[in-house]
Amino acid sequence: LTVSRISVEFARSDGNIAYALAYEYPGTTLHYSRIYKSTNGGQSWTNSFDSDRNGIDFLANVAQSQGYYNNVIAVHPTNPNIVLAGGVYMVRTDNGGNTWSQIGNEVHVDHHAMMFDPANPNTFYSGNDGGMYRSENAGQSYDKKSRGLAITQFYAMAVDQNKDSLNYGGTQDNGTVTSSSAVYGNIMGGDGFFVVVDHTNSNIYYAENPNGENIT
Repeated sequence: LTVSRISVEFARSDGNIAYALAYEYPGTTLHYSRIYKSTNGGQSWTNSFDSDRNGIDFLANVAQSQGYYNNVIAVHPTNPNIVLAGGVYMVRTDNGGNTWSQIGNEVHVDHHAMMFDPANPNTFYSGNDGGMYRSENAGQSYDKKSRGLAITQFYAMAVDQNKDSLNYGGTQDNGTVTSSSAVYGNIMGGDGFFVVVDHTNSNIYYAENPNGENIT
């Protein structure tokens, strides 16, 4: 068993308690995330999640084979039994890791940063491929707070040669977008890459996802 990226978080309210989100390669085509817990300051660890859903490890779905990249964990500042962990999706426990459930279905996928506000434990932040989200109920529900921030990453841009005010762009995990002085919209989801506009007909364009998939 080979363990790749590991994220560790100690409880502020009890330094003996720590949680670790580990990305494991069990020697198969499936890649799993495991959450471990320590109650003695990290000297020893136990598997905090050891159940399945429909015969498949539930946390394997959290990583989506991207645990080497999306891998974060946060412990509530005053209640060490509340823990949130994120990969592609987010999971949460309210009972010290005895059970976990998937949460945050209203936020963007691919979580790279998360934290509780030490001064206000009910305030929780998640930074992901969709921007920044804030929760005022310790991570149970969220509002997007990155509107207006110029943080979208573009892989490639294109300009309609017939209408130079009409631009296209492929963005990182935020689809393929088009914009002009009057219109802004999304023409494809996922990761957007190159766009080519027919130079004889602006109504015809070609866009792609990674590896040339889903060309339209």
